Amino acid sequence: MTSAESRVVPCPSGVGPSLLPAEGGPTSLLARFVAEHKCEQIPEPVLHAARRALVDHIGVAVAGSSDEAARRAQQAITASESGGGATVVGAHKRVSPPFAAF
Repeated sequence: MTSAESRVVPCPSGVGPSLLPAEGGPTSLLARFVAEHKCEQIPEPVLHAARRALVDHIGVAVAGSSDEAARRAQQAITASESGGGATVVGAHKRVSPPFAAF
């Protein structure tokens, strides 16, 4: 690894210690890595793979949202809660983040 690749850059404006997760856990480590690195430091093949993975994830989530099992899960979740802070993919519903991720 060259010195340019291992260089740590300051957090972007608006992102400070108060916005990062608590120290020590994997979420904290990932958040700090993202906040401290510039896009230019990421090799193009890695960015390309990340873009493809994101597009794939969105396509699978949207396609899966119309599946019968997904519709039944949405109905069961909406029967128990509504009006949360997260949107259910493929539906005009808002539920708690854990249920939306499900």
